[in-house]
Amino acid sequence: MTQPALKDFTPVDGITVAEGGQVRVPLADGLTVGSVTYTVAVLRQLNAGAVLAAAEAAERLVSTATGLELVSSPARMGAELLRRQIARLEDDNGGKFDGPLSLEHLGKASARDLDSLNFAARLLDQGVEKSLEGVAGRGRNAAGSDQSRDAAGPAGQPGGAAGE
Repeated sequence: MTQPALKDFTPVDGITVAEGGQVRVPLADGLTVGSVTYTVAVLRQLNAGAVLAAAEAAERLVSTATGLELVSSPARMGAELLRRQIARLEDDNGGKFDGPLSLEHLGKASARDLDSLNFAARLLDQGVEKSLEGVAGRGRNAAGSDQSRDAAGPAGQPGGAAGE
């Protein structure tokens, strides 16, 4: 399933892109960490390290009829990316909680605030989806599989059998 284009989304009130590529997101319901309720989340652009760490965290080794296989959960990948994208939370008194958030903290967000965070994240990482497609195409799923060997010619060269 492909993601709809960003132009298909109605902007969420109050979300602004600041200098340095950060986005301030007002949290309508607030996110409580410990005894403090934070009302603003500041998201940052992801770097390659964060994307790769999220991809690895989203993988699970499962047993299949043909043996062990690494599978990636798209829902877990999205949550891992979002939690890493949260640079900090801010409260109304100037208090700050530095990110990234844990999955436990992110899971405490209301559905309304999660929608706001996801929309803001899309503002920042439209280009990341293309990068992820490239990583997935070269990722672990194809490594060492019959599919990757069939697609390669002699000594790993593209093509078919020798002399083609």
